[in-house]
Amino acid sequence: FTGGSRGNWDEGEAPSARELLLLSPDNYLDRVRAAVSIHHGALDDQVTLEWSESLCARLRELGKSVECLTYEDQPHTFIGDGDALFIRRMIRFFGRHLK
Repeated sequence: FTGGSRGNWDEGEAPSARELLLLSPDNYLDRVRAAVSIHHGALDDQVTLEWSESLCARLRELGKSVECLTYEDQPHTFIGDGDALFIRRMIRFFGRHLK
C-alpha cells in the first residue's frame, strides 16, 4: 500500500521470504500474555483497517484478551475529539489491566 516507497533494499541485500516470515510478529501471537488494546482510525491512509481487523480476529481466535476500537472520522494519528476519546479509553484500559 506504500506504492513501493518502503521496504526497499539494495540489490543482493534483500532478506529471503523465509527471513521475512520469521520477522513477522504474526508468527508469535500465541506468545502474547498481556491484554491488548488496538485502536484504528477509519480514515487511516498509512495502515489499512483490514490489518487491524485481521489482527483482532487472530488474537480472539487464540483466546487472547483484546479490545478493538475503530474511530470512524480519524486518520492515522488521532486528532481533536477522537484523540481525547482515545486517551480516555486508554486510561480505562490501563486501569482495568494494570492495577
